[in-house]
Amino acid sequence: MLSDRVGEKREPAASDATNRQPIRRHHVLGGLALVLATGFIGALLGFLLPSLLGTDTAVLAGITFVLSPVAVALYGAIAVATFLLTLLFVLRVVSQFDDA
Repeated sequence: MLSDRVGEKREPAASDATNRQPIRRHHVLGGLALVLATGFIGALLGFLLPSLLGTDTAVLAGITFVLSPVAVALYGAIAVATFLLTLLFVLRVVSQFDDA
């Protein structure tokens, strides 16, 4: 009966067994802290570079952009976040392969 099954915990099937561990909270917080630190350093560089270089524009990969704290902070944070997410994806995919 359905009423007998309410509250039962389901035992994992053999096909559910994987070696993958869940992403833990401290890993997520560490990655977020790294992205925020990169954004802060980017904002600091965006503030200092125009006065050090004597110009307020820069060219990166053929794209000209204004050296402002917001632009450099966003660039750094997005670049680091993209790298970390790509690394996480690759490690999760590679970990599914068995060495045996």
